[in-house]
Amino acid sequence: MMYLKENYERFFGKNSLSEISDNTNLWDPNGLEDRQVILKALKKDRKIMKVLGSKPYWDDVDLVSSDHDDETIATLRKNMKFKDLKKAILKWRG
Repeated sequence: MMYLKENYERFFGKNSLSEISDNTNLWDPNGLEDRQVILKALKKDRKIMKVLGSKPYWDDVDLVSSDHDDETIATLRKNMKFKDLKKAILKWRG
């Protein structure tokens, strides 16, 4: 008998329940990682949140900040790792 967690991971991927690491590929051949999981992981980093502001959100593959007049801060690309996304956010200057 499979447990609920195993079923969830089987359908939605392991990163849906667990922590995203810096080397997690956010957009692999199977598709895009859950953007809410990505945003939850980003919110744990104070430097990142200082750039993103209080209410970041996704507009398709663009990470947008409502604190910066709804400007795109970073865009997800194929084969992008979590550490690459964080670098792109920290490089952004509004």
